[in-house]
Amino acid sequence: MSLVSCPHMPLSTVLLQLLFLLSLPLDGCTELPATGSWQTLHTQLRQIAAEKAEKYKCSIAVGIRDGRGLRWEVAAGTADFQLSRPAAADDPFVLGSITKLFTGPAALQLVDRGVWSLDQAFAPLIDGMLNNAGRPKMAAKFGEAAERITLRHVLHMTSGLPDYDTSWNKGDPWRFTQYKQAQHNFGPLEIFDRLDDKLQFEPGSMQSYCSTGYVLLGLALAQQLLGPEGAWDAYDQTSVIPAALRERGEMVATRFPIRGPCANFTPEHGYDRMGPPVRPAEPGPRDAVDVWNMSCLGGWTAGNVVAPVRDIAAWTEALFGPEALVVSPAMQEVMRNTTAPIGSGSKDFYGIAAFNLTLASGLPWPQGEAWGHLGSTYGYQSISAFFPATNATVVVASNLEIREQDQPSDVLCSAYGSLLSHLAGKPFPVCTFQKTGYFFGQCECTEMVADSEVDVLLI
Repeated sequence: MSLVSCPHMPLSTVLLQLLFLLSLPLDGCTELPATGSWQTLHTQLRQIAAEKAEKYKCSIAVGIRDGRGLRWEVAAGTADFQLSRPAAADDPFVLGSITKLFTGPAALQLVDRGVWSLDQAFAPLIDGMLNNAGRPKMAAKFGEAAERITLRHVLHMTSGLPDYDTSWNKGDPWRFTQYKQAQHNFGPLEIFDRLDDKLQFEPGSMQSYCSTGYVLLGLALAQQLLGPEGAWDAYDQTSVIPAALRERGEMVATRFPIRGPCANFTPEHGYDRMGPPVRPAEPGPRDAVDVWNMSCLGGWTAGNVVAPVRDIAAWTEALFGPEALVVSPAMQEVMRNTTAPIGSGSKDFYGIAAFNLTLASGLPWPQGEAWGHLGSTYGYQSISAFFPATNATVVVASNLEIREQDQPSDVLCSAYGSLLSHLAGKPFPVCTFQKTGYFFGQCECTEMVADSEVDVLLI
């Protein structure tokens, strides 16, 4: 099977594609054509990982679940350039903002239980712990407008809170703070102390990606579960994981570091090649900052998860899939609601704790519809995507950080295209990913037919 992005696809073609996908066998044990065998796809994914690892000079790990009970994990490239250690499929990776796929649902579980409400004021959820820690309450810190911030605003990136972790094109000051004190574990209270004392905008009037909200959300969860006198680092971030997943033997290697270097949690060294003013732009391990011995706390509940791709694929499937193991179907729908304030310029990119990754997949609807999260942190970049049309999940992790952040989406393009071919029992395509924005682009796949290349649709 192969695919091409087609902006003028007839509705009849789209419906035929959707009917085809819905007709695929759901039994993971159902016999497939030779091109659809488990081993054949495994070999294809290993080849993709190897090619992309060589292209980007890093390690690449891929985890896939086909929505029918089968899974694949592969890895290629170099985990440690100094020792020339190869990457392994079960290596944990530092996954940055994929942490928000845990923190947001932890809040939604409380909404499901009726403990919290999405439209309740956020300040009371956090003021007790702030006050007990000797910090000003929200209104005292940010002004009276902070009293109008709701839980939904924080989750949906519409709170107006100033972001402590700005991107490279805004100066990236927090990177320099962390790099100067590489082994210091900057906790949420220290982050709170360093925030600007003014909201960026009136709560609910705009949407702007903000990791600060998910750091403060961690404090709210800690206050709820431990009381105002509790310590933030006593909050168990694994408490969001349902027992059903544990009973299946899933999520056993997932960690949420609160202190210590990444070297304590993964053999995967992380390489920062962000270029000037951080480092030279030339690719290659010689010109990268190796962050392996830097603190792995990484923004706490906004960015500290460390896990192998197998665990994150299991989590993403459980979170967005039809079993609804993590939150209720109603909360799943809330997560997918990307409606943003008029004029905010968000282009429907973010729901609640979830990116609309359709643009990142670069594929035509409905196959390209995807939900999940990007993960970009010092030395590592990743993506985790769930595709409702097939109930498939694709996770890509790398030990590389670059400005373009295109290697996860590039790998996803080829990996998901190959999975679709596998499901249909068709020859694997040759896929290319053309980046058209910060985290999105166009995925085009070409089927090799009689020594020629032919662009074809998904069916």
